[in-house]
Amino acid sequence: MISISMSIAIYTIGYFVYKEPQIFDGEFFVQLFLPIKNKEDSFEDNLINEFYDNLISYIEREKPFKDNELRLANLADKVGYSTHLLSKIINKKSRKNFNHFINDYRLLEAEKLLSDSKDLSIKSIYFDVGFNNKVTFYKAFKEKHNCTPTQFKTKNKIR
Repeated sequence: MISISMSIAIYTIGYFVYKEPQIFDGEFFVQLFLPIKNKEDSFEDNLINEFYDNLISYIEREKPFKDNELRLANLADKVGYSTHLLSKIINKKSRKNFNHFINDYRLLEAEKLLSDSKDLSIKSIYFDVGFNNKVTFYKAFKEKHNCTPTQFKTKNKIR
């Protein structure tokens, strides 16, 4: 009985070597388990790129930046990364620290609200997008646009 099983196993392996040689040269498994977009990057760089893409997708889908209590540890828990890894990913890929990275998303959301909404006050906008106070919002906004949110709203007034 054992000799029949061994014969079948050897025959099967021989068949696959003949019909599907790429299974045994290693390329099949590399393509199946480790799809690498840029072969010039190191394995770590590829992982960081993949983690960053997942992070961006999560942020754009769930908009966690709207929570004015959002901290690095909270976001790390939500995306399933350690705080150290998340910080490394953000710093390396965006070249910003966590607060600047999140504030950029908050500012983008504020820009949309300032451009699209006639009725919302500046105060409700900065709270809605996750800023805790007017000073921080105005400082970040003016740094990016060289104007205040009120001036921005006037320039982009809905006609």
